[in-house]
Amino acid sequence: VCVCVCVHAVASAHPVATEAGLEALRAGGNAFDAAVAVSAALGAVEPNASGIGGGGFFLLHDRAAGRTVMLDARERAPFAARRDLYLDGQGEVDRDRALNGPLAAGIPRAPGAPPLVIDISTSVVALGKVRMAANRGAAVPEGWLIDRAGRPTVDPAALFATPREAALLPLGGAADGHKGFLLSLIVEAFAGALTGAGMSAGDEAEGRGNGLFVLAADPAALGGRGGFVAAMEAFVDGLRALPPAAGGAGVRLPGARLADAPADDVPIDGPTWARIAAILEDLSLPASAYPVAPA
Repeated sequence: VCVCVCVHAVASAHPVATEAGLEALRAGGNAFDAAVAVSAALGAVEPNASGIGGGGFFLLHDRAAGRTVMLDARERAPFAARRDLYLDGQGEVDRDRALNGPLAAGIPRAPGAPPLVIDISTSVVALGKVRMAANRGAAVPEGWLIDRAGRPTVDPAALFATPREAALLPLGGAADGHKGFLLSLIVEAFAGALTGAGMSAGDEAEGRGNGLFVLAADPAALGGRGGFVAAMEAFVDGLRALPPAAGGAGVRLPGARLADAPADDVPIDGPTWARIAAILEDLSLPASAYPVAPA
């Protein structure tokens, strides 16, 4: 008499997803079926950390061939990302930087032409510029910050105080900030409410998630890839052909300033450069080998 005892083991980040994997196995599915079921369930119960754009690691065993394969399917970070991206000058996690939702877009162009890559926040200025001013002990321009009473302030340290004593003004500043405010509401709705990551509440202690909403469009499925590329190139050519204002250099496309700037023309404050130098040292890369110098 042969007795077959089937034992299944499924582990995931959520009990509902784990149960989905077990149900797939009980129904006669294999490990791949269970993995698909778990991933699909996680996309519903944990959308802020799972689903389209996510990644993972897979340990696959082919019993017939006697072979085990490890598949690294981890997502790739943006080229400009670095491991201290969400750390402050003391090496602590800066939750405001992690949660302050930016707007980003990548727009393809003709083959060989650099894409238009746009990455902006919904505030009047990037948080990093305020942090650099605070590290230098310098005041920021008027129109960047307001204090807790809504009055203008030029003290960047107030933004990083505990409790926080200042806030960044939205894109458009005090006069036209309603535009940046409305954009931030859109970001909150899509990256916060729609993903389930949670909405910003001004309370860093709540430990809300870092929500991400990605919309990808294939021109071929809409008006056609050829027409899209032709329209984009004509648009870019038209922008470049515009006469510059007096003393100006003409229209500058996203990314052009950084691409054209010499390597030694990047202002970096002392505390930030010290952290970069420490990271280079950890990687056995001498800081002196790099032309960027602290400002």
